[in-house]
Amino acid sequence: MHNTNLRYRILGLLLCIGVAFAFGQGPIRFQNITVNDGLSMGTITDFQQDHKGYMWIATAEGLHRFDGKHFKIFKHRENQTNSLSDSYIHDLLSQDKKLYIGTDVGTLDIMDEETYAVSHLDLKTVDPSFDYSIDQLISYQGNVIINTNGGGLWQYNPTLKNIRKLEIRDLKGKRVSQITVVDNRLILLTSNSIVSTDLNHSEMVFTDENIRLTCLALFEDKYLLGTSKGLYSVNKNFGNTKQLLLPEKKRFINIINTITVSQNKAWIGTAGGLLLLKENAFTLYRANQLRPFSLLNDNVSKLFLDEEENLWIGTQAGISKYAPSLKKFELLQYFELDDENFNNNVYYTYEDRSGSMWLGTLSSGLIKLDANHAIEKVYPKVADGPFKSNSVRCIFEDSKGIFWIGTSLDGIFTFNKKTGKFTAVANTELGNLKSNTIREFYEDSKGRLWVGTLYGLALKDSASYNFEHFRAEELTNNNSIYQIEELVREEKLILASFRGGLQIFDIKRKTFTSYKNIPNDTTSISNNNLMSMAWVNKDTLLIGTYGGGLNIFDLRTKIFSSVTEADGLVNNAVYGILYHGNGNCWLSTNYGLVNYNLYTQTFKNFKPIHYLQSTEFNEGAFTKTSTGYYYFGGVNGLNYFRPEEIKFDTSASPIYFTDVRGQFTAKSKDKLALSFLNSRLEIDFMSLYYSNPEAIEYFYKLEGYDNEWISSESQNTAIYARLSPGTYTFKVRAADKFGNWVNTSEKLTIVVSPPFWQSWWFITLSILLIASLIYILFRYRTREIERSYKLQLVDSELAALRSQMNPHFIFNSLNSIQYFILKKEPREAYTYLSKFASLMRKILQNSRLRYITV
Repeated sequence: MHNTNLRYRILGLLLCIGVAFAFGQGPIRFQNITVNDGLSMGTITDFQQDHKGYMWIATAEGLHRFDGKHFKIFKHRENQTNSLSDSYIHDLLSQDKKLYIGTDVGTLDIMDEETYAVSHLDLKTVDPSFDYSIDQLISYQGNVIINTNGGGLWQYNPTLKNIRKLEIRDLKGKRVSQITVVDNRLILLTSNSIVSTDLNHSEMVFTDENIRLTCLALFEDKYLLGTSKGLYSVNKNFGNTKQLLLPEKKRFINIINTITVSQNKAWIGTAGGLLLLKENAFTLYRANQLRPFSLLNDNVSKLFLDEEENLWIGTQAGISKYAPSLKKFELLQYFELDDENFNNNVYYTYEDRSGSMWLGTLSSGLIKLDANHAIEKVYPKVADGPFKSNSVRCIFEDSKGIFWIGTSLDGIFTFNKKTGKFTAVANTELGNLKSNTIREFYEDSKGRLWVGTLYGLALKDSASYNFEHFRAEELTNNNSIYQIEELVREEKLILASFRGGLQIFDIKRKTFTSYKNIPNDTTSISNNNLMSMAWVNKDTLLIGTYGGGLNIFDLRTKIFSSVTEADGLVNNAVYGILYHGNGNCWLSTNYGLVNYNLYTQTFKNFKPIHYLQSTEFNEGAFTKTSTGYYYFGGVNGLNYFRPEEIKFDTSASPIYFTDVRGQFTAKSKDKLALSFLNSRLEIDFMSLYYSNPEAIEYFYKLEGYDNEWISSESQNTAIYARLSPGTYTFKVRAADKFGNWVNTSEKLTIVVSPPFWQSWWFITLSILLIASLIYILFRYRTREIERSYKLQLVDSELAALRSQMNPHFIFNSLNSIQYFILKKEPREAYTYLSKFASLMRKILQNSRLRYITV
């Protein structure tokens, strides 16, 4: 056991510290989530990410499941056994598809991450006197270690579903403030000591009675130890400790609340802000209401790294989230030097012949950057006697080393880089310039200096500061020149003119050829307000317009083609163009930066969330440097980057059905059943991409109903008002704003039951009933026909009988009787006479009846 006093070790070791610690506000942007976004309250106590990828957030007022956009809140509900034991949640642990929840009332709640069913493990069932909150949950060797606030340590076995209290000899009844697992051992922090144990053997490795320990994390080859009096570095054997110097002037920064480690970085949450330790240097991030992307609150109580390496920061006012993958560009936004702030509206960027970068600003004059892209020197006033300006619109160093400054309203100055002195050389008051608004300098292949002004084109005299002026349209204001390029072989200049279209100036003849928009002619330039140009090759020129998008000019055919918002361009104001090769060009617009490929005609759009200075950029503020950096300036600072270092990929994440709403007759994980009477259905889905969920665009399709995939336009809900009876399959897929497809969702089968008259049993019964009716009718008709036939037969027989009563029949009968009389056979005569008399009587009786008994 090492029983070492921390104070004495510090005194000796501070003298040996050879590490320099720097402090500053680095360009990190936080996304903030508050009660206005759906949190039940701002006090955040813990974070966890479950096996699906959902984020779970513990607060003092409920448990929140977060999918990147929406919260589903779980709280304690009276008389509902499936609700939480208490709404005040201290800690969370996701393990084996179960979410373990440490509550303020000392009950361990266990939630099934699939069904959200909740069971409760009350520690009072083991110890009736237990009355403590559960402060921390740790996964260790398949078990759950439960750290309570004064009630000791407990171990829960999920397999056996039993719980027992742990007895750690070296704790001696002390309250454990934090548990960390290192090398399969539990490192237990108390208020003034550290105990290492594997639950069978324990060892006290550190103690100090005069300091309160708060947190511990393994960083590289040492521990970072947080205390109430600062941050310390301790070796793995706990035998060598040194204090890391923090800026004492920052209030509460010495109160260390939490530490988390990511690769080569350590994040330290304090009561006075968030610290980043990287490469032996600190960076401090604090809340600043004047900076919208700053930390939400300085009291950082919890830190968590998700699977995307996003840092979740729990504070007393809500959540701040830092997503490293969103940083596509370097950013210089706050122009500060020697505790002085300067205007950051950048109107011009320029690399001089020595490789130094210069910025022209709207109201802070001229700024020089150092090799690390930081502000080295500020010249807030461009002044020479009565001539002065703080608005620099263009910068240029010619082949003779003369440094030219063009201002917004005060003409042209030269600048001595060594002495920092400005000299006014041309303006309207001196009489050698017809406009004081200078837009562009250009030195042609013969060393002549050309100037683009509000008045038009100007050529400097080789021996003086006099200028010769040229205008394409003498009687209009359509002559403002924003950019100049050269056709060397033809000895011509190409001019980007605002309002005047594209102008080609013949230097020898001193004449202009203008190309302007012709209504309804798609081969003409799309807009006359030109702001920028860039070469693709010697025959192809890219042109940025204000209102007409990007134009592509074929110098051989003199035909223009355009790329506008109608083609997918994010904005029709193209301030600057830098061509990168292979068809890729970078465009600065009023709606961010755009990477456009001329060959594939595809766009990749970037917004402030990607660390742009603003959505709005400025004309003139775009430069490709000799070191491969691209610079774009705008109304709120400067961006710089190397195009080949920009990554467009998005980590694919599965899409889940986060909620379904409807009057279901049956419901399972992958199947829904609805009645035809209530077939309205709403389905929420989410890709669980936390870095930038707003960047995901969803496409869904209900097979059997939709013929094509439907874009949800960044929403994540599909609504079907009335579905016909049948079986459907619902699918979702998603794409980020860079055109990368995210994984498709699982299938969801939807069955809409038909009305009873469309059911199989009703149809079967109906068929049987109809068949029965047909059979009965058939039998009835058959019998009627048979009866009719029988009546016809009787009528025929009766007719035959009647026909026998004609005189011939009677005459023959009487002759027969007479024969027997003459033969003296009275008996036979009597017999025949009797039969004849009976027959005659019946004939006479029934002669008027239709039907008689046969």
